[in-house]
Amino acid sequence: MEWLDKSPFERDRDRATWQRWSDIEAVAQKVRQSHPDAVKRAIDYLVEDPRYHGSGYTKELLWRRLAAADVSQKERHRLEGAAIGYLHRRINREFWVMARYMAQLASRAFWDAIRDYVESGEGIIRRRATLLNAYEGGVSAGEKVKRQFRYRRTS
Repeated sequence: MEWLDKSPFERDRDRATWQRWSDIEAVAQKVRQSHPDAVKRAIDYLVEDPRYHGSGYTKELLWRRLAAADVSQKERHRLEGAAIGYLHRRINREFWVMARYMAQLASRAFWDAIRDYVESGEGIIRRRATLLNAYEGGVSAGEKVKRQFRYRRTS
């Protein structure tokens, strides 16, 4: 029903966005083999952060595949920028996969920027930064905080 609740403008925008990225499933397959063009396209997708039905699943898949791919320092920096973008929007399923990726591959400068958000961010952005910052201590430390976060949300 969500599709029916959208205005014609929103439906056209979503359709156009999906068409622009219609090759992303094939790209995801090539990322697994570290194909340079596919890695670049996958990173472009995560940086642009398109939103349409199913895009969260695609982002989650791309973060997982990129974790096993060879990425350059420049590409890693772009992914860090995409990760910081997650602080400014609602936490969805791909947030946690992105956080695990960052736990393994993020630079010191990235974690310094996240700590800046923790120390000076506003309300919900600070909260998201705190959740992400837990992953600086590794995946297990981050997952522990994630479990506490989910428990508090449901109780």
